[in-house]
This record gives sequence, C-alpha cells and structure tokens, in this order.
Amino acid sequence: MKRIGIDLSLAALGHFLEKSIGLVVITILVRHIDKVSMGQFFYAISVCSIVAMLTELGTSRHLVRAVAGDTGHAAAHLQQVLRLRLPLLLIALVLVNLSVSLVAPSLSTIFLFCSIYVLAGDLYYTFSATLLGMRAVAARALTGLIGPCVLLLIVPFAAYRQWSLEQIVIAYALSSLLMTGISWRFTLRRVGRKVGGAVTSLRELLGSSLPLFILGLLMLAHARADEIMLANLRNFSEVAAYVAAYKLAEVSRTLIRPITMVFFPIMSATLVEHGPGRYRRDARRLIGGSAAIGLLVAFVVIPLAPFIVPWIFGAAYSEATVITQILFLVTPALFIGQMAVTVANALRLDRPAIGIVTMGLIDNILLNAMIIPQWGAIGAAYTTVATESLIAVGLLFVIERGLRERISAHADADETRLSERWS
Repeated sequence: MKRIGIDLSLAALGHFLEKSIGLVVITILVRHIDKVSMGQFFYAISVCSIVAMLTELGTSRHLVRAVAGDTGHAAAHLQQVLRLRLPLLLIALVLVNLSVSLVAPSLSTIFLFCSIYVLAGDLYYTFSATLLGMRAVAARALTGLIGPCVLLLIVPFAAYRQWSLEQIVIAYALSSLLMTGISWRFTLRRVGRKVGGAVTSLRELLGSSLPLFILGLLMLAHARADEIMLANLRNFSEVAAYVAAYKLAEVSRTLIRPITMVFFPIMSATLVEHGPGRYRRDARRLIGGSAAIGLLVAFVVIPLAPFIVPWIFGAAYSEATVITQILFLVTPALFIGQMAVTVANALRLDRPAIGIVTMGLIDNILLNAMIIPQWGAIGAAYTTVATESLIAVGLLFVIERGLRERISAHADADETRLSERWS
C-alpha cells in the first residue's frame, strides 16, 4: 500500500505538471497568435492525433498488460511493438503531409510540424507504457515532462520575439523529438538490450492489441469529433473557443488519469491472484471514488468559470466561459467512464466496451450534425454532456454483467475442484 501511495503521488504530480505547463503554453499562444490561426493549429493537432492513433493499434495498453505480467521479457515485448510501430509512423507522416499539400496547401507548413510533434509524441507513449508495466512510475513522470518543459522555455521567448505560428510549430516538433529520443535511450537502459527471442507472434500481438486500439480510437474520435465538425460546419474561431474550454477540462482530469495509470497493472494482477469477488469490490470503490472526485471538480469549477476563463485566455475568448461550464457538468460521468474503461480493459471486456463507445460516437456525430449548424460550440458542448453520460452508464452495465459471469464461473470451478477432491 505504501508503494501504491507513492506511485499515485508521483503519477498525479507528473500528470498535473504536464497539463499545467501545457495550459500555460496555450495561454501564452492565444494571447500572441490570432484566433483563426489558433483554430487552424488546434484543427491540425486533432487530425494528426487521430492519424497517430491509427498507427498505435492499441500497443501501448497491450505493453502495460504484457510487461506487468512478464517483466523479465520487457525488452522483447518493447522490440516487438517497435518493429510494428516505426514503419507505420513513417508511412503516416508521409501520407498526412501529402494529403494536406493536395487538399489544403495553405496549411502545409502547420501540418508538417504538427504531424512530427504528434507522431513523435505518440511514439513516446510506447516507451512510457513499458515503464508503467515495470511500475517505474517516477521514470514515466520525469520523461513525460521533457517536452512540456522545452515548450515552456521556448514559447514565452517566441512570443516576446513575435514569432509566427509557422515558426512556433517548429519548436513543438523539436520538443517532441527530444522527449522521445531521451525516453528511448532511458527505457532501453532500463530494460536491457538483450531480447532473447520473440515472446509472441505478430498475430497474437495484434489479437491482444487491436481491440484496445479500436476502443482507444473510438474514444479519441468521440473527443475530437466536436472540433472537426465545428471546423467544417461553423468556423475556426469557434474551434478555438471550444478547444480552449476543453483544455481546462483536460487539466481537471489530472485527478483521475494517474489513478487509472497506476491501477491498470494492479487490477490485472488482482483478477488473477484474488479472483473476481475481490476484483468486484475494488472496482466498485475505484468507480465510486472517481464519481465523487468528478462531482467535487464540477462543484468548484462551474461557479468560478466566469473568473478563470477570462483570466487565462483573455477577453477574446469570452464565449469559452459558457462552454467550460457546460463541459464541467459531465465531469462525474467522464471520470466514471475513464475508470470504467480501465476496469473493462483489465477484465478483457474490450469488445463489449467497443460496442458502447461506438454507440456514443454515432450519437455524438448525429446530434452534432443537427445542433452545430444552429448552436455552434455551445451545442457541441451539450452533445458531449449527453453522449459521455450515455457511455458511462453503458460501460457500468458491461462491467457488472462481466463480473457476474466471472463470479459464477469461479464458483462453478471451485465446486468442481471440491467434487474431484472428495471423489
């Protein structure tokens, strides 16, 4: 328990600093770069994030599960994933920039460096997943701060020197490359360079990782759908306002993401070592605690939003205040959903969870298509509240049903063993 407490503290501190530094950097940018350009920047990041997810194939969460259960072969698991990921990342980099040069050549420079920033940063999560599987939480927290700290040093100087957005995105790309390069060397030294053969076939790797990939892609698409649809159905100015509010919501998730980060490998081990009954009790405590944290965050932030938003983003983002208040209405459901996904992953209920998130994504797109043309960013925020709540309820149903089946099967297995012992 003492180690869990230390790990939680380190993970929370690291994640809080990452998001806080990111918010400080964005605050400087929105006061230096015009709103339309910021909308283009946010749009490029959103598109590249989805492309990065397509190359990731669920391998990061697979690495956490695999390394946590087989630490002695951590290097082999890492090498196997890198052999899959590196070619895909290079192909994605070329295809994204080729497509943009043909469809929207005016955005080519922004997309080039944003794609390097996002894709290199996504490769970093391969190394951080290895560290988490080894329960090296301190190393994960420290390496994750390299990129944000570089930006914190460069962006204020860039604003003072009146750099253009095209120049600033170069700094973004360099910060991501530096963070990933250092993390690569650090992780290799931690796991060792001798691999000793493949631990699973490529087919087995994809069989484990693809459901996680599909689930993660659907969740990312749900999170980014509002921004992309606002860009196409309204304008980049509203994209900027919505993303500004969303950035504040992301900072609040500092309170829940470290818990999921630390407890994912622990929950996987609990199911094996103590059975589904113990797992069910622990899962209910974690989900209930997540809901309580979400309620507290919403209770604090919603009344303070009229003061927080103008102070951080300035008068040009006044409409982001209402959007922030709406988005924080869903914080309890969002926190429940994030913890429920972690519980479902540890239970290997990836496929039922995919069905629930797919339903939420479809509903989000349909509602946005009807609401955004008239209500804009405010309407998009309300659709997020509705669909995130729907996803949370659905995931809780999936987990409860899955645990009941596990408990029933566990009881039948115990009864069979007793019968064999007495016969």
